[in-house]
Parts: sequence; structure tokens; C-alpha cells
Amino acid sequence: MSDWVLVIDSGTGGKMVFSKIKKVFSSENYILFIDKKYCPYGNKSQEELRNHIKQVFDYFTTHFTLKAVIVACNTLSSMFKDYLRDNFKEIKFFFYEPLLNKRILSRPTLVLSTTNTLKNSKIIKKYQSNPNCYCVGFSCLAKMIDDKAQNIQDFLNEQLSFYMVKDIKNIVIGCTHYEAIKSNLEMLFGKVKFYDKTPIILEQLSKVLSKRGFQGKTLYFDDINLLK
Repeated sequence: MSDWVLVIDSGTGGKMVFSKIKKVFSSENYILFIDKKYCPYGNKSQEELRNHIKQVFDYFTTHFTLKAVIVACNTLSSMFKDYLRDNFKEIKFFFYEPLLNKRILSRPTLVLSTTNTLKNSKIIKKYQSNPNCYCVGFSCLAKMIDDKAQNIQDFLNEQLSFYMVKDIKNIVIGCTHYEAIKSNLEMLFGKVKFYDKTPIILEQLSKVLSKRGFQGKTLYFDDINLLK
């Protein structure tokens, strides 16, 4: 196979997304780009991120034939979805975005994202006026997760204490990194229902990727500057 599937994120979230996708579509050739140098994306300026992401995609589209790209980052999806589709029209993109709809918001729902996703997500803007929708954006939580910070539980206790009295039933994972702290969130809110985009992404990918049984290749990169 000569075509590649690119999975891009700034850290832990991308690795978790990749493992779920590869488990289902094992025979594809993958490029896993975990952009450690630019982690977190959630607090970078739009101009800085746009310039960086252009360099990233210019590199990979020059050196590889990409059949699909999974943008495993809600921040990049919320800020550059149209830009990527318009500038790389030959590629099929699959974007991680907060999973929100009227059914989910029929019960009190906490939406956790980065500050950039909270500011730029069209989906969050569409639903954040719903009285059952409580949105919180973090600038540093993704980096704390990548660094395995010891004070994550204390940080969450402090930042989310206001919402502990809201009878939260659902938590929308609006940053793939936050998949790693579900147990921490359950310590605050009990057995809530978690929502993220993975089941929908897998369904969409089934129309493009192969489920054949053999193992494809995986290439791993963590700093685009090392490749120049």
C-alpha cells in the first residue's frame, strides 16, 4: 500500500485516538504525528497555529500520499476545519469536535474543552445558550495530562467546584486529552455519561479505510522541525 492515513494531535489524546482507530482498521499504513513541541494547541494564537499547521501539512503532503487525515484535536478542528478542506482538497478529512445535540442536552451537561475550542467551536456556540449546557475551557490541562502532573485532581476540584452542584449527568469530552482523566472527573461527578466523537469517526472511516486482517505500517513523528 502506498497511501497513508495521518493522525495528528499535540499529545496524549492523539495516541489514544490512534490506538482505537488502528484496532478497527489494522491493515492501513499510518503516520502518527504527536506534535510535542507545540503542545498545547489550546492556548496558541490563531496566526501562530495557522503558520505552523501549514508547515506541517506542506511537509506531509509533499512526502506522502495521504488518503485520509484524522484531526484528533478539537482545537485544530474548531479553528482550521474550513482552511484545511479548502487548501488540501484532495484529502479526506475527519475532524474531532465536541459532540453536542438536543438529545444530550436534555439533561445537565458539562462540556470540557481547551480555551481555543471554547472560543472558536461553531457547535459550542450553537448550543451554549441551552440552560442545560455548561462550558469550561482550559488553557493548560492538556499539558498537565501529557506531563502526568500530580496535582490534576486538585486542579479539577478547584476549577469545577461550581458545577458540582448542577446535577451534571453528561460530560462532553471536547479535547481528546481529557479521555485520560475520566476517572478523575467521576470522582467529582459520579457515574456520568461521557460523550466524544470517536464512535462517529469510526463509522465515517469505515467508508474509506480497510478492515482486512493484516498489519499495516506505522510511522511516528513528534517534531516537524526534525524532518526539514
